[in-house]
Amino acid sequence: MTRLNQFIIISFLICLGVFAANSHTLADNPKSQDATKTTKSEKPKTEDLMLPKQYYEWVFIGTAHQDDDIAPRFHVTYIDDKSFKAFKETGEFPVGTIILRETTPSRYIETEERTGNIMGDQTISRLHIKDEYAGAGTWSFYSWKPETGQATYIDRKKANCYSCHEKHAAHDQVFTQFYPVMRKILQDRGSEQTGSGE
Repeated sequence: MTRLNQFIIISFLICLGVFAANSHTLADNPKSQDATKTTKSEKPKTEDLMLPKQYYEWVFIGTAHQDDDIAPRFHVTYIDDKSFKAFKETGEFPVGTIILRETTPSRYIETEERTGNIMGDQTISRLHIKDEYAGAGTWSFYSWKPETGQATYIDRKKANCYSCHEKHAAHDQVFTQFYPVMRKILQDRGSEQTGSGE
């Protein structure tokens, strides 16, 4: 792996951990089954976001292990079922797509049966949602704590998540080059992936 590729991967992982100082909170709404229902002119509202508790039954698309001397961790990524189905059929992410990245600590074990890193308990998740808040085709980042069911919007003016995805993600601001199942879908469709880092 080249230094550029390492830089892109690390930037991708770090950008999902950035919080906005002046963020606002979104909570679960049992009346809504959609990810978002915002217009271009309004900020995401409390009632617009609902994350089902069974998100772990969504489609798994990839895992990354982040080596860190202080806090090594795993990142496990899911996409909601409806959006994945649409992506398979069209090669595009529909409005309302939710990509959830779950973070867990990495713990090294060494026993007679096995040696290696295992996943600890879930700590926090990051959301990448195609909500078109900033205009047609745009995505927003949120930080979500499963124990409270609340998602906090990350201001695009104060976080580098947005510019990183715009510059380096291979397809529609998503790092599909790092997810084998998505990479294959796009390759089978003959879709061009322009992002760097593969």
